[in-house]
Amino acid sequence: MSIQDAVTAALRNDAPLRDMFKTNAVRLYDVPPTNAPSPYLTVGEDSINELEGEGLDLSEVEATVHVWSLTDPPGKVEAKRLGGRVKDVLLALADGPMIRTTWRVAERYFIDADGVTCHGVITIGMAYEPA
Repeated sequence: MSIQDAVTAALRNDAPLRDMFKTNAVRLYDVPPTNAPSPYLTVGEDSINELEGEGLDLSEVEATVHVWSLTDPPGKVEAKRLGGRVKDVLLALADGPMIRTTWRVAERYFIDADGVTCHGVITIGMAYEPA
């Protein structure tokens, strides 16, 4: 299982996060369709650095998830609520079969250049050891 598979499964299977969507299903995309209904999440960029050492098969990964909400209420409030839950879900991946530990790298919220989209960017660091 890859980091993206682990992140996707954790987000889709989290009941409190599902409850934050009217459809009771997390709208999570790799690449969102044109005019995707708001709010939704996208799996973002990953940064992977292999850690070297004798007998060591460990990587440091920074996984990013983007949160999208429209500025017409609820806007940033909704983006921050969803982003906070995304952060909690990803931090809870620690001590799993492949992810040894997690830490918060960054959590940012802003209005996109289009002036109508609230955007959150959540980046979580992970120590990853393939199974």
